[in-house]
Amino acid sequence: MLTRWLRIGDSAAGVYGTLLTLSVLVGLSFKRSGPGVMAITVAVSVVVFWIAHVHAGLVARWVRAETRPGRTATAEVMAREAPMIESALPAIALLLLAWLGVLETSAAVWTALVYGIAALALWGALIAHRAGLGLVGIATVSGVNLGLGGLIVLLKLLIH
Repeated sequence: MLTRWLRIGDSAAGVYGTLLTLSVLVGLSFKRSGPGVMAITVAVSVVVFWIAHVHAGLVARWVRAETRPGRTATAEVMAREAPMIESALPAIALLLLAWLGVLETSAAVWTALVYGIAALALWGALIAHRAGLGLVGIATVSGVNLGLGGLIVLLKLLIH
């Protein structure tokens, strides 16, 4: 997934989807929701935000071009925003494993959180490298991504 996101040149949707997934997981863990409810809530949340991003992208194109975007433009925007949904799939899979009894719910949530933080750091490094930002740029972009994800996890740690 990462190489496809980098190839199309827009991994912002993947980063955003990961941050959204982490936020939903932390919010649901306060309520002590079951893993099935958590998986459904994460899935529905990212799909709703994906639809909103596709809609906003199409409206922006419509305004810029002063003509309604056609099917090709719609498919292009949908594909550009698809990483938002794809980024939630590991967390959803882990939660489904917990629902099936293969993992404890807390283990699934923490594994998803750790995976999300690692993915944010990796995406930051890959994006900065691709942009030719050098070592300082790589450290900066990865650091910002880590900081954003870390704030979400810190919230979970502070409240629990």
